[in-house]
Amino acid sequence: IGTLGYGPNYDGLVWFRDRVWPHILRQKPAMELRLVGSPPLPQYHVDAPGFTYLGYVPNPADEIETWSAMIVPIPYGGGTRIKILDAFSRMCPVVATPAGAYGIDVTDGRNALLADDPLQFAQHCLELSDNPVKGKSLAQAGWRLFTKRYTWDRIGESVGKIVHELQTANHER
Repeated sequence: IGTLGYGPNYDGLVWFRDRVWPHILRQKPAMELRLVGSPPLPQYHVDAPGFTYLGYVPNPADEIETWSAMIVPIPYGGGTRIKILDAFSRMCPVVATPAGAYGIDVTDGRNALLADDPLQFAQHCLELSDNPVKGKSLAQAGWRLFTKRYTWDRIGESVGKIVHELQTANHER
């Protein structure tokens, strides 16, 4: 899910296609990667057997329900990875690079599977495809993390505390 012409998304998809996807296809030649997002410009179109471009999907909930995992193979970039929070909010398991999970308080093996190594990334994807019980457990843990730390109510509480601390510090001067 994402803007496929955005540098980190594009580079991550190329890395996944070139370094991870061949390991997956060797074991599961019928595996499919379903890409959601506005169609990329031709120079950003990454093609491979099993890659299916769905284009923009206004409400991807039904689509995401069919996935064994959301992958986030982002190699670099800044900011918070909203797509992971989106996956957690929809109880979808996540396989990501550590850079792809940057800014989210994930724990490898508890609420997401993390790997920089292409073979390990592929093994995580295959494991979730083969073991829906593990995927459900990860998804539930991701959901718990999301509701504990990343809902608008929780974020509002955090912002409120920061504002209060700043006001208190300002009055003490």
